[in-house]
Amino acid sequence: MIEPVLLLNILAVVVYSFILLIPGYLFCLIADIRRLRFLLSFGISFSLFVLWQLVCRYLDVSLNLWLVSSYVGTVTLLFFCWVYSRAYGVARPKRTVRWSLLVGAILVLGSFSCYHIFVGPYTEIPSDLYKHLGRVKMVSNSLYGGVVPHLDFSLQDLFFFGDRQKYFIVPFLHAVVSIKLKVLPVDIVPAATLISSLIFLSSVYWFSLRLLADIKIPINYKVVAASVAVIFTVLWFGVATFSYVRYYAYFASIFNFCLFFGCVVLLLDYLERPRTSELNLMAVGVFLFVMRVVHEQEMLFSLVILSGIIIWHFVKVKKRARPYDLVLTRRAKRLFVTVCVLVPTVICLTFFKKDIGLMIYPHIIDVGAILPLGVPLPIANPELRFWDTLAFYGLIVYLWYFFRYAWFGKTSYVVVAMASPLLTLFNPIFLGWFLRVLPGGGWDVIWRFAYLMPLGIVGAFLLIFSFWNGRKYPNWRRYMHSGFGTVLLIGALTPFHTPYLSNNNSRLGSLAPVHEIAGSGLWRDLITAVQAVPGNRVIFADGVTRYVLGAVTRHYYPNKEGYEFDNAALPVTAWPTSIEQLLNYPGALLVINRRNGEETASARFSGHWAQDVLKVAKFYPPELNDFIAVNEGRFTLLWEKDHIWLYEIQPNINNGN
Repeated sequence: MIEPVLLLNILAVVVYSFILLIPGYLFCLIADIRRLRFLLSFGISFSLFVLWQLVCRYLDVSLNLWLVSSYVGTVTLLFFCWVYSRAYGVARPKRTVRWSLLVGAILVLGSFSCYHIFVGPYTEIPSDLYKHLGRVKMVSNSLYGGVVPHLDFSLQDLFFFGDRQKYFIVPFLHAVVSIKLKVLPVDIVPAATLISSLIFLSSVYWFSLRLLADIKIPINYKVVAASVAVIFTVLWFGVATFSYVRYYAYFASIFNFCLFFGCVVLLLDYLERPRTSELNLMAVGVFLFVMRVVHEQEMLFSLVILSGIIIWHFVKVKKRARPYDLVLTRRAKRLFVTVCVLVPTVICLTFFKKDIGLMIYPHIIDVGAILPLGVPLPIANPELRFWDTLAFYGLIVYLWYFFRYAWFGKTSYVVVAMASPLLTLFNPIFLGWFLRVLPGGGWDVIWRFAYLMPLGIVGAFLLIFSFWNGRKYPNWRRYMHSGFGTVLLIGALTPFHTPYLSNNNSRLGSLAPVHEIAGSGLWRDLITAVQAVPGNRVIFADGVTRYVLGAVTRHYYPNKEGYEFDNAALPVTAWPTSIEQLLNYPGALLVINRRNGEETASARFSGHWAQDVLKVAKFYPPELNDFIAVNEGRFTLLWEKDHIWLYEIQPNINNGN
């Protein structure tokens, strides 16, 4: 018999799929779009969801009207697409399905699904997941009344970087699904993170196959290369000890990264295949707009890589000895001129109108002050988050890539993306522009451009190309170089500690099962008990417990969005200045949580939070129990279990309060 929790999450996966994949897939099916079908299926579905959400939230429609209009609008678009394809579509011969491509995708994604079900979602406390759950809660509070949260926007908001959290597009998605399934958002985090992870890894798989389309190796080698690219992406892609596909699975950025892959392949097809049309560029424009609304970070990623591809492709066309297709030559020239005009213009206008933002050391290094040159020349500090992203694995891939550059010279995306640190992080012009665009906190997020390095994909390609290239050598030499490379890469992905060298940036720690010992499962019974208390109460507890409960339950914590502590015995943001003042908050909830969590690899090595952050028992003073006993009538015990007590603070009847 299927457990109710598992059944609930299976149902949630189906709902997410119908929103994020099915509309676009039906569109591709009706329009007979065969190339890039998965990336376009997601891109179209997600774009429809985002664009229609913007319209309905601007018009203040009800939640039910939004749902009905979304369904009617999607069906109408599909009907017109069907009519148009019947009237003007060109009949094309049936193409043989390459089952090996599907088998590779099924094996890789099926394996990850089994892993995710066994290990559980990444809910480690106090990760940023709970900030995002808090945003979902904010949207849910509006939706419970049947009202879609209103959205005002202007052209200035859309084309400049104003309120970055204004739109809450993806929190809206999670809120709608949880409300319609009548559960807390945290209850369907397993389903939400599974579907987003599968979409992201599927995008990596099909994107890798597209990059290999013009490489002359057997199809089976291409399938293996794409599959290994997915594996390396899971094991390497991320920062510090955090695997991207685990840590970011609930965030808006993971969906935008899939749109980033879609933009790249659409541009590559436009530049390399004459049968494509300007519809590719229109789709890229739509995807860029959607990324801007959802999470502008990936829009900037896309603009950097797309501009680089256009310039590099134009250089390749000019250097060709043989005549190139006339249509493709004109396209390359037009886009090259456009980039060469727009990019310098935007940079010059920004430098002219805005002052440079904060250059906080050690995150930003001013080379101009060191030399000295008299002008600010900021670059990112390579010893901090850049190295945490690159890690030993990335260093090995880069060295190998430089020796085997000839294998990738024709793959524009790989060449540009591998050079992206020089174009962004260590480019004073780009950094000066970025710090002007985000003057308040650009220094804190600039390192994320390190995510542009496609080292998971390139590492897989290097391995498979080596095995293919080794076929011309006899006997044991055939596998010597590729075998040695495999051992090096796997070793670099594994944590190790020696007196001389340590690898603290292995992502394997975040891939381990921590849901029950350091995640929401640790205090799942407390979450259920607090949620069962009616109303909207203030929560008093230690900072970490308050941070979790305030994000996932109906109740809240006052005057604080984080979990940080001060040097006092109790966090003053979570408690009054003395425990006696608890009596001044009748109706509030008091949680005494002495159930500690376990220390994880992320807590030990990432530096993202305190190593002993889950040792919460120490934040409760010894006299607290005596104080409750003395004031027994003012504290009603609502629930207790395994070193956790939940009290409700009662009014002082004697004073008539």
